[in-house]
Amino acid sequence: MPRQVAAAVALMLLFAGVGSSALLARALAQQKSLTAAQQEKRLGPKPTPHWYWRWSEWRLGEGYAKGHALQRALRPKQAPQRIPGWAWERLHFFQVARTTLAAQRKRHGPPATTKSATTTSATSTTTAPEATTTTDASTTDAAPTTTATTTSTTTPTPSNLVFDDEFDGAAGARPDPSKWYTFGNVCPRGTNWQYSCLKSSNAFQDGAGHLVLRVTGGTQGRPYDGAEISPSPLNGYPSTNVKYKFPPGSRLEVRAKFAPGAGLWETLWSVAPDSITQDQLELDMQEWRGSKPTLDDCHTHYAIEYGRLLDTGVDLSADWHTYWMDYYKDHVVFGVDNMTCGQTSLPLALPETPILWNMVPPPGTGPGTGGPPPASDIPADMRVDYVRVYSLSG
Repeated sequence: MPRQVAAAVALMLLFAGVGSSALLARALAQQKSLTAAQQEKRLGPKPTPHWYWRWSEWRLGEGYAKGHALQRALRPKQAPQRIPGWAWERLHFFQVARTTLAAQRKRHGPPATTKSATTTSATSTTTAPEATTTTDASTTDAAPTTTATTTSTTTPTPSNLVFDDEFDGAAGARPDPSKWYTFGNVCPRGTNWQYSCLKSSNAFQDGAGHLVLRVTGGTQGRPYDGAEISPSPLNGYPSTNVKYKFPPGSRLEVRAKFAPGAGLWETLWSVAPDSITQDQLELDMQEWRGSKPTLDDCHTHYAIEYGRLLDTGVDLSADWHTYWMDYYKDHVVFGVDNMTCGQTSLPLALPETPILWNMVPPPGTGPGTGGPPPASDIPADMRVDYVRVYSLSG
């Protein structure tokens, strides 16, 4: 009898356990899964892992490099025809994140120059422009305008000239190949390049001591062909086979005469070729737009987002002007002739290499405002008298 009771109890417990498990499984099956929005509301936004950002940066750097596969050795015809849309979305997130970080970072004004300085005007007044963060100073007019009339804090002398190209070659000669890569026969991808390709024959010396960067009608499937040169092959980051880099403690100086015409974008800037995965410090000495010929547009990107517009009061395409950048370990100062465009502190300092180009961006964008250029302005010749680098140390 006791055995029968024990068996009955065991059988009841077994059925009860099975029934409970079945009920539990059924309840779990009927529970609705949370949507992503509900999960975020309940748990908070999921943090993006560090490795994902690094991977995205690498992909962006790789895409940019392949989009600029301009050397024959890089076989540009086999380069991808476009950087995918998701990459540009990631780039937008990077810019927002960096802008937010720059806004949160405690800023200190650049220290006063302690070395002896020679100013060209004893009556000039110094106005330190307030640092202003922008999402992309090259594509927006939101940066404030200043009318400073200051001279450079340091006047370099020929005795500390460390690099120069006076472009005194024969008429039609390419830029000195020991100093420059001449990019061409490729159509770079990106928002600003939708209207332009690069043509190597559009960068040449005129025989009168000038470099010519020319915009012509398009021959490669886009409306225009532009010109671009740099000591860096722009083959990704870190870049290899860079012909020249200038360290912090240097002045970059370019004397140029821009081609007139609304819709033209003629720029003098630099990147840090030793950066890892992508450029870490872009220094834009001047990004001149033909629709706003009196403006000197200077800014920085990546390590710090900063931008200023200086209204010079004169058409910068009407005559020659000297654009300069004093690059120190902790700050940078931009200017044109005896005027200062702007200055900002820097969280890092890396060797830089210059880039010069003349091209036509899409009409309606910041740099393409007022475009496309009328047929009467094409061909459009930007001329460069010299590129010089001085040492500011010692």
